[in-house]
Amino acid sequence: MRRLTLALAAAMLLAGCGATPPPQPPEAFTLDNGLTVMLRPMQDTEKVALVVLYAVGGLHDPKGQSGLAHLIEHCYVTAAAGSTPQCDMQGFMARYPDGWNAQTGDDYTVIAAVFGREALDRELHDAAARMKHLRVLESDLAREKPRLFAELRNMYASLPHLAAGNLAREKVCPSPHDGRRGGVADHVNALQIATVQQRLERYYKPKNATLVLAGAFDAAAARTAVETLFSPIPSGEVVPKPASRPKAKLPATETVRAMPVQAGAGPAVALAYAAPAVDSRLYAPFLVLVARLWNRAGTLGAAPGRMPVHYAPLDDPAAVSVCAAMTAGEEPDQAVARLEAFVAEAAKAELATSDRMVTLQTFNFAFGLLCVPDQMLAQNIYGVAFGMGRRAQMGVDSAALKQAIETVTTDDLRRAAETVFSEKVRAAVVVIPQ
Repeated sequence: MRRLTLALAAAMLLAGCGATPPPQPPEAFTLDNGLTVMLRPMQDTEKVALVVLYAVGGLHDPKGQSGLAHLIEHCYVTAAAGSTPQCDMQGFMARYPDGWNAQTGDDYTVIAAVFGREALDRELHDAAARMKHLRVLESDLAREKPRLFAELRNMYASLPHLAAGNLAREKVCPSPHDGRRGGVADHVNALQIATVQQRLERYYKPKNATLVLAGAFDAAAARTAVETLFSPIPSGEVVPKPASRPKAKLPATETVRAMPVQAGAGPAVALAYAAPAVDSRLYAPFLVLVARLWNRAGTLGAAPGRMPVHYAPLDDPAAVSVCAAMTAGEEPDQAVARLEAFVAEAAKAELATSDRMVTLQTFNFAFGLLCVPDQMLAQNIYGVAFGMGRRAQMGVDSAALKQAIETVTTDDLRRAAETVFSEKVRAAVVVIPQ
């Protein structure tokens, strides 16, 4: 059993369709209740990925309830619905040995699973039952709140490399209402069952949802099943726009002492920068610079529990971070200066002949920039389904983004470097184990 990610093997990123016919575009339609549906039948697999995306995330949490969306995500996969009884997280994972995901982002929640084609009918019934009426009980909150608290400790204290990156990200992308990405423990602890139930009944409904299927299924039969099972579900209310983020106070530098959960964990340092919007003119050159950072990340050394350069364009497009272990005898200000020099070195070079193609290959799977045959896409059908759904949610125009990357200039890179990767707009956090 494994938690699913968007990652693919490097060979897939380099692939092209060649003489193979290009993949068929997905079939997309909208039910009368507002549910968006995307169907992507694929060859070369006997599995199906079912992804439900809600346009509700952490930034939508009301004041004083930071973590509400995160708690609902936990309950969504473990509470009873339809004929499926309540279970703990181990029970949920055991149901999906081929992979699963349950994740809350700034503006979305994703619930996903991969299973054999023979289980599609069962899983569509379960997904419809959860969207129609999730039976959340006090026992669900009692079970899931401690698990959420453990995740927050790991995110912000117990794992130095993870904590440094998350704390730095929070400084460049501060949450509204004195909240925090993932939630504030005191806010979550105070949440009542009625609040969770009312939130589910209002917003975790078809009007804010996208259902995506990718893999081994018949499109006509799947469409009939989806229409039959999901059309009767009440549409729900459109989720209100999230509150604006407060202005970040940058540049920022902080040293934090924390109690790690791993014996012998060493200190870590991280820099974070707010990413430009996907529809910004800076976005294509920004991606070129991120691709450069990724390709040079090996010079920073291993960062246990976290990639040295972290940017997830669909999962967490708001920020990019650079994280590394502190070396023996290195002071916090020296560690910060070392990462700043790494970023500056990657950002200052003029556009190289290979930059554009490397960027297209690096972000191909996330944005659908190049042709990849189904035989290779079938290695990660979750990534196919999640990518389609998130690109639609984010309003990504893949063809326009590809053209923007192919026409990036040295001046564009310079503007992106000066605007996005300036020392004046970075946050630096050093986490030192107690």
